[in-house]
Amino acid sequence: MDIATEISSFITKEFDIQRYKDFILYIFLKGEEIEFLTEDFEEPEEKFTYIKKEYCLLPEPLNLGNFQKLQFYVFEVDSVNAKIGLYKELKKRLETIDSSAVLACFYEKGNPTFRLSLITRSLNEQGKIDYSNPKRQSFTLGKNETTNTAKQNFQKLYINWQSSSTQATLSEAFSVEPVTKAFFEGYKKLYDEKFALLSSNQAIINIFTKVFPQEDPQKVISAFVKKLLGRIVFLYFIQKKGWLGVPKDGKWGEGDKKFLINLFDNHNDDFYEKALAPLFFESLNKDRREDEDYSPTFDCRIPFLNGGLFEENGIDRDEMLCELLDKEFFADIFELFELYNFTIDESTPSKIEVGIDPEMLGKVFENLIDYNKETGAFYTRRGIVHFMCKNSLVLKLTQVFGEENQEHIENLIYNQESDNDFARKKGSKVLSTLETLKILDPAIGSGAFPMGLLSEILSIHTTLNEALDDSKLAETKRKIIENNIYGIDIDSDAIEIAKLRFWLSIAVDEEEPRPLPNLDFKFMQGNSLLETLEGFELLPKDLLLTGSAPIDSLFSKKELGLQEDLLDYGNKQDSAFISIKDNIHTFFKTTDPNKKQKLKESIRNEIAKILEEQIENGENKLGRIEKDIAEIKAHGGKESKKIKDLEKQYDKLFTQLNNAYKFQESFINGGFRTDLLFLYKLFFGEVFQEGGFDIVIGNPPYIRQEDIFLKDQIRIEFGAFFNGTADIFTYFFAKGIQVLKPSGILSFIASNKWTRAGYGTPLRKLILSNTISSYIDFNGVKAFENATVDTSIATLIKTPSIEDWIFPTFALQQNQNPQAVLDNEKMIFSFLSRNSISMVKSYL
Repeated sequence: MDIATEISSFITKEFDIQRYKDFILYIFLKGEEIEFLTEDFEEPEEKFTYIKKEYCLLPEPLNLGNFQKLQFYVFEVDSVNAKIGLYKELKKRLETIDSSAVLACFYEKGNPTFRLSLITRSLNEQGKIDYSNPKRQSFTLGKNETTNTAKQNFQKLYINWQSSSTQATLSEAFSVEPVTKAFFEGYKKLYDEKFALLSSNQAIINIFTKVFPQEDPQKVISAFVKKLLGRIVFLYFIQKKGWLGVPKDGKWGEGDKKFLINLFDNHNDDFYEKALAPLFFESLNKDRREDEDYSPTFDCRIPFLNGGLFEENGIDRDEMLCELLDKEFFADIFELFELYNFTIDESTPSKIEVGIDPEMLGKVFENLIDYNKETGAFYTRRGIVHFMCKNSLVLKLTQVFGEENQEHIENLIYNQESDNDFARKKGSKVLSTLETLKILDPAIGSGAFPMGLLSEILSIHTTLNEALDDSKLAETKRKIIENNIYGIDIDSDAIEIAKLRFWLSIAVDEEEPRPLPNLDFKFMQGNSLLETLEGFELLPKDLLLTGSAPIDSLFSKKELGLQEDLLDYGNKQDSAFISIKDNIHTFFKTTDPNKKQKLKESIRNEIAKILEEQIENGENKLGRIEKDIAEIKAHGGKESKKIKDLEKQYDKLFTQLNNAYKFQESFINGGFRTDLLFLYKLFFGEVFQEGGFDIVIGNPPYIRQEDIFLKDQIRIEFGAFFNGTADIFTYFFAKGIQVLKPSGILSFIASNKWTRAGYGTPLRKLILSNTISSYIDFNGVKAFENATVDTSIATLIKTPSIEDWIFPTFALQQNQNPQAVLDNEKMIFSFLSRNSISMVKSYL
């Protein structure tokens, strides 16, 4: 039997111990005769719930050199899909296995699917093997699974192992990066071809222009194609859970795992019109729970998903569009998707599924966002994201529990350690503290940082709360998303992608389908740098001040060039704000389409009322200025300086009001989507009632000063902080600090130019007026795959500065691979405690 056949026999059938032994012999032992240990599945010494039995295959592990060893195991488990409990038991079991790497099969009796996992130990701060936090990289294999990637990788492993029998060679076979790259290239090709086909058809352009008269038809067509592909991708994950094509009397999970391709094969050119569109809009978007989710169109159970992903708009079933979306249009889409294994286990830095998982899609989608190509926003590496998320949470919890507990907090967050007095005595308070956190990413992109924080907060919950099992994961995620996480992006595509990522994250952990939450007011399109229209404030400045302290302003009115008494303010809008806040929370959970529409209408009316009253205040002020001018002129003061000043005020306010009228109409009627500003106090008002955000985190866009959008308005709003040659990320620092509450934490990865460039002077002054927790300069190592920008991670605390602060530089140790370090959040963490020099204020 040749190697390809041997590999295929092992990975395409249900688990069999002899096939696994043959696989090991062919790949790792070069066909040599070897005595496996007697095939005797034993119960673990410790009483486990998820690990039923185990079998160690070799009497001694293979010596890979460089103090590394490889052992082979089989674990019979309660469920191959178990998450929290299995990981905890496996972590404990591995503590007694003396190998740096374990190749293990996990199988469940009666289940045709099994997992082959490479389990390795990560490096600690000293570069030594860390037994506390194993990394698990897995393939899902077996009958009816898509195994193309596994087959290709193992064939390469067979060849490479002959000349390089190392742990690095083995790890390469379980790397997800080649899969990500190949899938993205295929996905992008699909997008480019479908967009070109639609956008070059004048009849289609006319249709989109008619339905969306205020929009650029090219952008609307682009959004349509992205949404169509995103919907199909989403359904591949739902299909993997067995939720599509469930027999009328069947249970969730018993559906057709090939439902989509079978649907495609059973239709002709009417596939979109007769199959896909009804699936989207008549089944997935229609509440049929009273009929056990039975869909008469497809004669099976189809879940009601809610959330907005499958809401129909005026273009989705246009007759001419349906004709163009024929079977040929979809053929290469399904051809690509059928090549890959879509896994419902979401990857983290310590648990990686080699396949298409929701986390990977973030990277794929981010690279399709239009502004990335135009303005240089880049996807942040997973290791960097999780380091920044973990580090921010460590700082916040240390503020609550004191520096004497910082090491315990670090071990809790970095190593999931809970077997100590701190976790036992303070665990419940840690969880209650997390429940109150308010976290913002002001340039959310595809949602990498909010998703990272969701993952890290969930990890703390699973570590400290023994009652939290797999059945409660999705509900815990819903609560974290509703109460803790907020995001803004200037690009509407980015917002839609971020929402898709969060919906996927919830869905993959649901045991049975539940309607997804509405995320319209969690992740919103807007310009997060601006809150005014050329200085005209659309919200009263004392909104939300009743019973709470005002948000600190970075800049005085004098610095902004605004008049202190430009408008008259009142707090009569507070009742409207309370109504908006309550309706937004109700909207998050509402599934009935009519109720959702009524809630949106109520929110729209309350916001319109606030904006109208503010504009009316401006009109009244304009009238008073006009009256003052007339009175002064009547008394012979036509050429006085006061007249000129008042006329200047009049002209400025008149222009502002005209712009406010136009903005109000488009903002209210356009579903609150805009790239001109963002009204923080309206949409995230509950945050500012409590003083601001606890954490602001992200990767601000990389836009040079000559390409900055609305640069004049930024100059007006940022006043003395503005510098005409500064890149846009400097303003994100300023705005981020402004919206933090006192003692809040800001963590950005951005260009390091601010530390030395002339335009960085205002930012250096601002940063040094706060407490710098840490600053890591990557020292020329490229943190982004497709960018040449030199970067750094700055983490600040909004408290008065201390005299000195550390300035860590990214100095690699001998033989360290920089890219491997950047993918390991614990290695990045180690730079906080070494390679430090002083940063003195004279550097300003």
